[in-house]
Amino acid sequence: KDNNQVFVVADTERPMKSVIQGSYKAFFETSRAQDRIVVYYGGHVVAKKKDDKDAAFLVPMEGDPDDVETLIEVADFYAQLKACKATQRVVIWDVARFNPERGRQRPGSEPLTEDVAKLLTETAPP
Repeated sequence: KDNNQVFVVADTERPMKSVIQGSYKAFFETSRAQDRIVVYYGGHVVAKKKDDKDAAFLVPMEGDPDDVETLIEVADFYAQLKACKATQRVVIWDVARFNPERGRQRPGSEPLTEDVAKLLTETAPP
């Protein structure tokens, strides 16, 4: 039996919304109480209004930053993470990666604002 559990979703894997959500849900559901997990997300994030409140959204490959239905709400990610049995959970957000030499390539590639940073952390489970 393999004791290693690694889920990888990369550009070569076509990081579509259903693939990203399915991967993190399966990873969280199969984690055990004795596990310590690390989730790394490198990609775009945008802040949008949802139900008259500010919310952070991950932008999958096919996501339209102007249509929240095509995005992944960070609060949903955190709700799934909170249900995870792992004893320790670490999330690394590598978002808003602005390269001044390339300019703004897509919404969410601008420098990280304090508002977006707050949205990424305020809904995190304890």
